[in-house]
Amino acid sequence: MQTKIVIFLAFTSITLIFNAVVIWLIYKAFFTASIKVTETVQEFQSSESAMVLLQALEHASSNMVTLTDSIKNRIAAVGPEIARAESQFGFKLAELDLKMERSFSKVLHATRIAEQAVARPAHRFGATMAGVQGVLNFFASQQNGGDATSTQK
Repeated sequence: MQTKIVIFLAFTSITLIFNAVVIWLIYKAFFTASIKVTETVQEFQSSESAMVLLQALEHASSNMVTLTDSIKNRIAAVGPEIARAESQFGFKLAELDLKMERSFSKVLHATRIAEQAVARPAHRFGATMAGVQGVLNFFASQQNGGDATSTQK
């Protein structure tokens, strides 16, 4: 029983020591990184070219804010005109669509009437010609004697 407790305490001690070493290494890594970041920020603050760059960026930013406000005001002034034009052209387009639809409907109706005017007589003529051909075939077979035998008399 005492051997098991000793083994348990040994593994627990090894785990605690390992965890402590890992935490200490992580602390050192973060400490080194924070020192490097601090040095970089201090260099950036003391650098003349960085200050000039920051001032140029600040000036450009303020110009962009002014330009954006100007454009926003112009768009706000033009907004009602755009809405009026949209409603006017929308109404005109709806009127044009209605007129085109009516015109197409009239053309379709006229096409149907023309088709009926041509097709009905053509069908009647075709039926009449088929009847006439049937009668002619009948008379032609009567003229040949009407005998269907193949022997000579």
